[in-house]
Amino acid sequence: MEKGKYNEAFVKAYNNFDVRPLSGKQLQEFYVDDFTKECTQTIADVIEITERFRKILIVGQRGCGKSTILHKVKENLRNTYHVVFYEEETEKRLNIRELDVEPVDILLAIYLQVLQSAEKLPKTKSSSNTLLDSFKRLMAFLGKKEIEEVNLIEIISFKLRSEKESREAIREGLHKQMKQLQDNLSTACQEIQNATGKEVLVIFDGLDKLASDVATQVFFRDYQTLNDPQVKIVYTFPLHAYYHNDFDTISRGYTTQPISSITLTTPEGQEIKALRESLRKVVLKRIDVSLIETEALDYLIQMSGGVLRDLIKFMQDTCLLAKQKQEEKITRAIAEMAVNNLLREFNRLFDFPKYTQDVTAIVQTKQRDAVRNDALIYLLHYLFVLEYQHDQTQWFDIHPVLHQLLQKLGKING
Repeated sequence: MEKGKYNEAFVKAYNNFDVRPLSGKQLQEFYVDDFTKECTQTIADVIEITERFRKILIVGQRGCGKSTILHKVKENLRNTYHVVFYEEETEKRLNIRELDVEPVDILLAIYLQVLQSAEKLPKTKSSSNTLLDSFKRLMAFLGKKEIEEVNLIEIISFKLRSEKESREAIREGLHKQMKQLQDNLSTACQEIQNATGKEVLVIFDGLDKLASDVATQVFFRDYQTLNDPQVKIVYTFPLHAYYHNDFDTISRGYTTQPISSITLTTPEGQEIKALRESLRKVVLKRIDVSLIETEALDYLIQMSGGVLRDLIKFMQDTCLLAKQKQEEKITRAIAEMAVNNLLREFNRLFDFPKYTQDVTAIVQTKQRDAVRNDALIYLLHYLFVLEYQHDQTQWFDIHPVLHQLLQKLGKING
């Protein structure tokens, strides 16, 4: 292959390894169901058998593939439900990255998404004006000039995510009309069901990225706001919040479905070859096998710890490095350079004085009770510690990249 062709191949592969969740055409082209088929079917079954207005929590660490799985669930249920899919990475109505989110923000974001879904249905065109009028009456506290804007939904979305003063005003106004907001949402969902003959299912993706204190505010201190809407809703939920001491106080109000990181070995260190091979498929659906050495691919899979997002990011970085270095293949040396990018990030984020002893205990015992609960929550949030499950056995281990970092610094034995 000519040099120019290698460059072109690595550019194409770089774009194939987009770290965003698979959806649409990419879901059809790149999805591998070897290790997700059972989980996807279980989530779909849970959705279908739970009572009509039940709320479901999809629990897992960031990067374990929850969003892609939920897109697959949406595809599998589209003939049964009218699915309203809210994806924070796409819609960007909240302030998850800025750590400024309240339950009423989420409820409003759901309502706006349902309204937009109703507008797209031909049979609801006649009622869409009525739904919009109800929305305008709800938001009348903003003032006549603003609620008469043509793109009111887009304007409210912008204010919710971008203007702190407006966000506070919206919250204050809606808190005084919480019942009306809930009723409006229920009416909009009923209109959609009347038009389509399908029950509305809302999938709200992105809340698993909430930091510990924000997750506590959203799910624990005011959980009824998210539990009350008369529509079936699936929320992604942070794994670290699942281990919070207050989770039991709200758990009865939700159905919980966990998703673990992909398990490459048993707790005793025995390789699980089938799952490792499945991760090879994930990679080789997006890049020609001739462009990466087997040793390099095996190393990247091992260092990902089974975290899909990390594996995809490693591959994207190696494609860029191979192009920059005018290499014909991704070598082990290039793979190590990509892993070092995450190693440097861990070195920056990890609190060595406070948590080195905790991660050492995790390595030795593989059990959560080896560390304080607040430490576990911190370690899970930043993916320093990963949760695994295989054959009904659950255990914990530190991320391979953190393990390598601690070894290099002489803080942990091999």
